[in-house]
Amino acid sequence: MSIKPRIATSLTAAAITAAAVGGTVAAAPEANANVPSGRYTMWDNGKSAPATIRGGVIAIHNPGGTLRYSVHSTRSGGYADIGASRYVFNRHGRSYSGPIMLGPLTIGQTKLVPRR
Repeated sequence: MSIKPRIATSLTAAAITAAAVGGTVAAAPEANANVPSGRYTMWDNGKSAPATIRGGVIAIHNPGGTLRYSVHSTRSGGYADIGASRYVFNRHGRSYSGPIMLGPLTIGQTKLVPRR
């Protein structure tokens, strides 16, 4: 076997190995630090309302009724898409806080504080 076919075979094997390793890393699940189930007080730009998280769903209890939204887990906590806004909940000790986003714009702050 001449040198060119050997180099081509070696390069092909290296490319297949790299693709296999890359595919394994890309398919690895993301670590979750989801917001745990429980009773919270949710602060939204200075206003508060009682909230409950159960089974990945946040229920916000206000005088107009209860609103329910899915909470999606992230490495640092989670987020909920409420209307056109995204509420981000990053863990800070026992509470979760973060920006309220409208597309790329930050339009406010939110916070979830556990109730006892």
